[in-house]
Amino acid sequence: MFSLTRLSPSVTDMIRFDHSHVLVTFHQYTTASRAGVKKALAETIQGSPQRIGRADDQAPFATA
Repeated sequence: MFSLTRLSPSVTDMIRFDHSHVLVTFHQYTTASRAGVKKALAETIQGSPQRIGRADDQAPFATA
């Protein structure tokens, strides 16, 4: 039977990836960088909570 679960990552994996991406981006930020680079890195990091929130909203939760 065909299943989409094998084609797309789980929500947990997407959140882990996003956290890793934020960590890598954070380590690229230096005080010596140009203002445009700093702004782009900051905007990338600031977008993370929205992506995690959307993924979290899509996660199926077990109801008791």
